[in-house]
Amino acid sequence: MRTVRSAGLPPDERRAFDADVLSGSLGQRFDQAAKRGAARRRELVTLFRPYLAEVDQGVKRDLPVARRLAYHLVEHRSDDELIDGDALTKVIAAAAEPSKRIRKGLRWYADLPFADELPHDLYRLRRSDLVPVTQIDDIVWENGRLRVDGYAYLAGLSVRSRRFNRATVVLRGPRWLPPVRMRTRRTLAPEATHAAREPGCNYDWSGFTATLSPWPLRWRSSLRAAVSAVRRKMRHRPAVQDTTTWRAEIVFWSRGARATGLLRGASLGRTERPAGLRVKPRWWVRPVWTSDRALQVVLQPNRAELTGVKLDGERLELTVFLAGRTCTKGHARLGGHRMHADFQPVEGGTNVLVTLAVPALLQEKDGRRLWVEPKGDPAASVMLGDALEETRAQVGDREITVLGDRRDRVVVSAHRIRPVITSVSWDGPVLELRGEYPDAEGARRMSLRHRSGLMYHADMARSGDAFTVRLKPSEMERFGELVPMPSGTWNLSVRHPTGEIVPVRVSHAALPSLDESRHSFAGRGYRFVSTRFDVPVLMAEESRPADEKGVAGTHVLRRVFYPAQRGEPLNDATVYVVNDGRHYADSVRAIYEERLRRGDDREHIWIVKDGAFVPPGPATVVRAGSREHHAALARSRHIVTNSFLPAWFRAREDQVVVQALARHARQAHRQRPAAHVPRPPPACLVPPGGGGAGLGRAAVPVPVGDPCCARRSGTRARCWRAGCRATTCSAHPTGRSWRLRYGGGWG
Repeated sequence: MRTVRSAGLPPDERRAFDADVLSGSLGQRFDQAAKRGAARRRELVTLFRPYLAEVDQGVKRDLPVARRLAYHLVEHRSDDELIDGDALTKVIAAAAEPSKRIRKGLRWYADLPFADELPHDLYRLRRSDLVPVTQIDDIVWENGRLRVDGYAYLAGLSVRSRRFNRATVVLRGPRWLPPVRMRTRRTLAPEATHAAREPGCNYDWSGFTATLSPWPLRWRSSLRAAVSAVRRKMRHRPAVQDTTTWRAEIVFWSRGARATGLLRGASLGRTERPAGLRVKPRWWVRPVWTSDRALQVVLQPNRAELTGVKLDGERLELTVFLAGRTCTKGHARLGGHRMHADFQPVEGGTNVLVTLAVPALLQEKDGRRLWVEPKGDPAASVMLGDALEETRAQVGDREITVLGDRRDRVVVSAHRIRPVITSVSWDGPVLELRGEYPDAEGARRMSLRHRSGLMYHADMARSGDAFTVRLKPSEMERFGELVPMPSGTWNLSVRHPTGEIVPVRVSHAALPSLDESRHSFAGRGYRFVSTRFDVPVLMAEESRPADEKGVAGTHVLRRVFYPAQRGEPLNDATVYVVNDGRHYADSVRAIYEERLRRGDDREHIWIVKDGAFVPPGPATVVRAGSREHHAALARSRHIVTNSFLPAWFRAREDQVVVQALARHARQAHRQRPAAHVPRPPPACLVPPGGGGAGLGRAAVPVPVGDPCCARRSGTRARCWRAGCRATTCSAHPTGRSWRLRYGGGWG
């Protein structure tokens, strides 16, 4: 705090510094200290209050509403109320969740604690709170125009129609250049509601489509180039073609709220690698993405183009044509390494010969961009020429590649020979990958790895340098069964005989025609996409109805549909849940199979998460999290589980929950019927001497007259029958199941 309060900054810089630390790192430490007890809060208030007194009022007014409210409490509430009370923790906890927005007139306010005690203007949403949530779904060129599709909304402000709902995409260039306004219209985008974090909000009409003609960019860039040329001439330097960059922002008015924000977030696949448009020889208009996933549009000249690649023994020779410039001296740069280059003037420009040592390249681990630095001119990034194909030169068991990146800039790298996919096709549910892999002969297997660690393998059929891989994502072998691939992203790689993991890549020539559409089989969807430009991944997900997607769908199921189903009559059915639906195993499986062996023809329902297994027998399979899942837990008479049930589940008075593992007996007690009225146990469960005190395990009933039926079930619980160390199925002659809890008493 002494460093933060140190003087010496001008007023403008001081205000910017205070705004940065109060909303950033210092605000995070404030939240942590407020949660760590009275001693930390006392220290926090003692150090923070003198500093807040010195901060400009305008800075505090423009902070996010939660920070503004917390700092106001520190300045105006008493020490006892802040230190011993829960005022600060209430505000911090409320700010961590999406807050409700309230409109009064043409202004919007946040619904946070102490609204009846503090000034009303303190809760007003300002620019720092109205940050748009954006997503770009597609960027394409149509008839010479750039089209951008996506959605943008303000969190907490529903967009249910086109009324009072306008949006404009604006391109802002460097300094004094006038901005470019793209023609924008609102569209229907229900996927925005599905992906939102705020329950109860509707963003169906938050979509937008913006179009742009290159002409406004060209005349603005020409004007900037003329001004730059005059300035260089005044310094006795020749004019140089330069790149002009515009950042994309969206400005929209929604129900009285106005906000501006950067267009961020590209959906996986083709949107990550938008194509450029050549507007005249050596001039391109390209949509590009920054490192923080913000969209920009650049008008870029190709000052230097790669025209030739030649591998001569231990030398790699790269020929670069520098257009419009005649020079005899300069250097080349590969990444951060500066090196000699031969400059030879020719008609229309200069040929530059760059020689690289192959042994030095083979020691590099990362790809590096190639630059040319003519003497007296700024460095020029070398672009991949239109007539030149990408090069992959084999050197032993490694290869040197000269490729273009997503902006056609030349990247030189050396690595282990990689499989390159050249075509992707779907033959019904079968995915077929074809490509080239000029490595040593021998059997290879392609691995598909999930981020959870799960891995599948597929054989590579090799014929010379070509390979073919065929796999069926909807039927992958796991523990001797055919099950669909779990949801998520699967990365592709090949294990080399040396043990090294070699990543798979997609040929850049195949990217424009790559089939990245969604293919659905057996209630699941699959997409093969190339992300991060040329990294292939296989994406799998469950096909869900629109009313079950996202936070909004689950909110309706839990708060509306499930309570309504609890009022319906119970069905004589049993629901089985093992590890939240991930496995078919354990005591729950033994109970189910024993009931089938005895000919129990009542309805059996298995909860299955992400298609993890297919239970044998006549059981009904219900997808975890679905509408049927909520209905089954609300209306089934018996529920057998070995794990914690969902937090929204509430057992009914005439509903029985059986915990099959002893370590979950306390959970069974917490899920007892709402009436909390103890019921007497069946006679077959009463231990010698009565009462249930001191029980070490949960008990499930044993049908009267069966000498030792529990021994066949294989579960870990224990009944009070002499010599019996396990339970049986949950069926009881009386039609009810019973369970015990720790600490005595019956539940």
